[in-house]
Amino acid sequence: MVVPRIPFDILGPIFTHYVEYDIVEYPIETLLLVCREWKEAALGHSALWNQFNIYLGHYPCFNVWSSRLPLRLQRCRPNAPLYITLRNYLNMSLWQYANYHTQETAIYSPRPCKRVTGLSSNCLCDAEMPAFIERIIKFFIGPDGTRSARWRHFEVDLGGCIDDARSNRAIAVALSQPTPMLETLVLKNVRMGMECAGLRLFPDIKSVNSITILDSRLTVFPNFVKVQKATLGWEFGDTSNQGLDIRPSAARLRYLRMSVNQMASIILPPILPALTHLHLSGDDISPSLYEWDMPRLAALTVDIGNNDLIDLFTDCESLHAEKLRTVTVRWYQSQAGYWLKARLLESLPRLLFQFPNIDTIRMNRWILDLLLKVIWELPQESRRAVTSGKRVTNMDLDCFYGFDGTEDNHSLELLAAEWELVPPNLPYQEFIDAL
Repeated sequence: MVVPRIPFDILGPIFTHYVEYDIVEYPIETLLLVCREWKEAALGHSALWNQFNIYLGHYPCFNVWSSRLPLRLQRCRPNAPLYITLRNYLNMSLWQYANYHTQETAIYSPRPCKRVTGLSSNCLCDAEMPAFIERIIKFFIGPDGTRSARWRHFEVDLGGCIDDARSNRAIAVALSQPTPMLETLVLKNVRMGMECAGLRLFPDIKSVNSITILDSRLTVFPNFVKVQKATLGWEFGDTSNQGLDIRPSAARLRYLRMSVNQMASIILPPILPALTHLHLSGDDISPSLYEWDMPRLAALTVDIGNNDLIDLFTDCESLHAEKLRTVTVRWYQSQAGYWLKARLLESLPRLLFQFPNIDTIRMNRWILDLLLKVIWELPQESRRAVTSGKRVTNMDLDCFYGFDGTEDNHSLELLAAEWELVPPNLPYQEFIDAL
């Protein structure tokens, strides 16, 4: 039986999907082994080979990538843009490691492998990692910076456990190269120190429109004049009391995510004229938020962790309440303490009353439990004022309910049952305990 060829317009999406899950054990080179037609199609698809997802783990990761990188570079066009992602999994904490899609693969586990010598609790892979990261960075810089001029996406995550001077120096050298084509810059767990002194960072990033700086300490911050999307702050690492100062200008910034704790802050210009979406996470908000002017802010996303960021946000008098249209609240702490649950029951009504023009609310479970309880407790007139015309989306079930202002307690109880939420008619203490 003759098997018909698969058209390239179908093979292309298959290849693109496979690249997203490219790891040492399941590399994109596997596509070359399927059949002759797939091999020809893959080798002729140059864009397949200019995406380098280099996830570093235990032996034999170093050997595999040493032989794989030159071949991949040869298979893409000589002047093709390069998309580089480099992650060191060995120096990540177990908490960080669990947040990546390689968590089921033992080769990427932060725990030591069998290559342990002497009394050390670390394996040889840890000791070899800095030199290998340096080699990879030099490879992508290329002779006289010829390859760094082709970077379109550059992402580095050095892991959150060790301050490694050699790796950080290599990253600083990379960032001191001209990168005129670079559009996306992502730096995570990069901690530059005295070893990076004297390097002129970010000499040419005129095309960058998206920047992420998380759990990092830099000697110089990049220019944000043309940046439209930014993610800044601290998720896992030690802030070392360093704030992030991206003044004087962020005039084109449209999306800003801030992850702030109480040890350091983020300083921005006093006015963000183009900002339409603010995303808050972490345990605190920047004090500068109380002074910023965001005249076009239309969307707010809040990630609830160990603190009530809604309470802090609604205290900002500088916000233009009439502009805010969409609110997304996600709560990840299913075992949150009594204090946080009680605080949210007080801050959610303030959010509804303070921003009456909100028409779209998106929430996951736990925070939806609280929202329906808040609405259930409101008098009918007040309930109509804050719910009429609002569309509430259950992000877990991917469904929504449109409020028309006529909902009574019984209809709210039916909605809670349909969405498998805590019944809002439970007494206060029993409701809190049921969350």
